[in-house]
Amino acid sequence: MKKSLILVAAALALTAAFTACSKKNTGAASGPRKIIIATGGNTAPSTFRNEKDELVGYETDVAKEVFSRLPQYTIEFTIADSHSTLTGLDAGLYQVSYNTWGYNKSRGEKYIISDVATVVPHAFVTRTENTDIKSVFDFPGHHVITLPGNANDITYRNWNARNPDKQIDVGYVENLAGWETKVANGEIDFYYHSKPVILATLAKTGVTGVKVTDVSVEDERTLTQGIVGNFFYFPKGEEQLRDDFNHAFKDAVADGSIAKIFAEYYPGYDFLITPEYIKSVRDFIANDLAK
Repeated sequence: MKKSLILVAAALALTAAFTACSKKNTGAASGPRKIIIATGGNTAPSTFRNEKDELVGYETDVAKEVFSRLPQYTIEFTIADSHSTLTGLDAGLYQVSYNTWGYNKSRGEKYIISDVATVVPHAFVTRTENTDIKSVFDFPGHHVITLPGNANDITYRNWNARNPDKQIDVGYVENLAGWETKVANGEIDFYYHSKPVILATLAKTGVTGVKVTDVSVEDERTLTQGIVGNFFYFPKGEEQLRDDFNHAFKDAVADGSIAKIFAEYYPGYDFLITPEYIKSVRDFIANDLAK
């Protein structure tokens, strides 16, 4: 009887060892982890479809470049409305989201945020005859549209939270196409965005009756409370993925690959992302979240 028990125990041990080994081999053979990346796909030149219906843009190409350096992952892009790209992170459907996302503390607490990935000069557009809006500090009391959750939305929300008596009137849309016509016909009072996007849109559509006003970096930093730039978002629990992304992005900045992508989509503009700026933004966010 004792001998039988010993044999049974030995057989169970061998079975367990075989099962563990099989699982280990299966995991090793499963290959790279698949990462689903979600974007709105309608905010040129950051993320849009070209004439061949291919998803391209600065942020799109940055993601492709970064993950090309990470053989432990494969990627698949999916297009959804801007809000759904975030709820998809919450639900575990996506592992990365980008759509010119900005930073604020509530977003930093809810999601894991990459190092700053985009920095471009900004400007705003008003009707030619408008004399009320001469700088970003004249935005309060005037109507503008934006995408929910993007960098401008965060900027406007933060401003309104800090200035209860000087509110910017913000309207939300799922697609910003046609903003230039809305400015020209008075549906909105101004439109604030990166200067390259503004100039490219006006050149493409030929809308007249509007004027463009540059925004200094100093005024932009005052408006945004220190953070100038856009980020990639990851859901909680994906710290390793974010760290791998940041590391590969840093390498791509160092060897000039990101600057090359930037020059393709923002010709004529200086590439402002440096290791020093990345660190300053990272430190700002860490300090902000520690408060």
